Amino acid sequence: ISSVFGVGTTVEMSTQECKKGFKNSWDLTRHQRIHTGERPFLSSGQYKCQKCGESFSSILDRASDLKRHQMKHTGEKPFPCECGKSFTHIWLLNKHQQIHTRERLYPCTECGKSFTQLQILKRHLLTHNGQRPYKCSYCEKSFTQLASLTRHERIHTGERPYMCTTCEKTFLTHGELVRHERSHSSFRPFSCPQCPKSFKTKRAQSEHLNTHTGERPFACTCCGKSFAKSTSLVRHNLTHTGERPHQCSQCGKTFLTSGELLLHKRIHTGERPYPCSYCDRSFSTSTRLKRHMRTHMEKNTVFL
Repeated sequence: ISSVFGVGTTVEMSTQECKKGFKNSWDLTRHQRIHTGERPFLSSGQYKCQKCGESFSSILDRASDLKRHQMKHTGEKPFPCECGKSFTHIWLLNKHQQIHTRERLYPCTECGKSFTQLQILKRHLLTHNGQRPYKCSYCEKSFTQLASLTRHERIHTGERPYMCTTCEKTFLTHGELVRHERSHSSFRPFSCPQCPKSFKTKRAQSEHLNTHTGERPFACTCCGKSFAKSTSLVRHNLTHTGERPHQCSQCGKTFLTSGELLLHKRIHTGERPYPCSYCDRSFSTSTRLKRHMRTHMEKNTVFL
């Protein structure tokens, strides 16, 4: 870079896949390997995990990358916290320790609960004075936030403004569309350093890490309950509003989550996507399949 642009010169470069910007071509090239899956520095299997076959592309410290990866298989977690939890990486320990030291600077004078952000406290205060300024035009329900009202009214209007360009399914919210679109791709470039799970987005990986560190950064403004994942908070909020935004087009039943609706629809379609490997029966859910498989085990069926 210095030979082309001069020493000390920084040039902003970006990748076409995700539009992230980088100061030099070396950082850009390394980042692009997340999208391409390229592992250019693998030589003679030296930096390849013998347990699962994964290889490592860091040219500077491939051996330590491999060692950290192997902790997933061995269960080794060399960074302990005084509370008893331990972690594979020092940065995960540091992230976890924030839950022991984090201050909640904004207390509620009504109930004593405290919050990390002023905006969250303001929304929480609405639950004490009973103020729900956003009223539904179609029924008697009212909401503390405009976004909640907008989402609710789509149940009445049937509006599903977000369409998947791949399969043309439509959705009530942009978040539902984004989550659905990931189902068309099997690429999961973001792996968890604590366990074998991997994820399609950095956000999903980050929220999953909260389940290891104990962080629960997503707080309900109504009751103060907090969650590791934003989706858990969204589901929980529906218990306060009484909203059931996912409606069956066949019978009109409503559900809290799209997953519950999907399972319900199989009653109408007769779909049974979980077949038994040992007989000709199939089931609408994986839970029912597992329950059925136990009957084979009880009959001493040989599992190869």
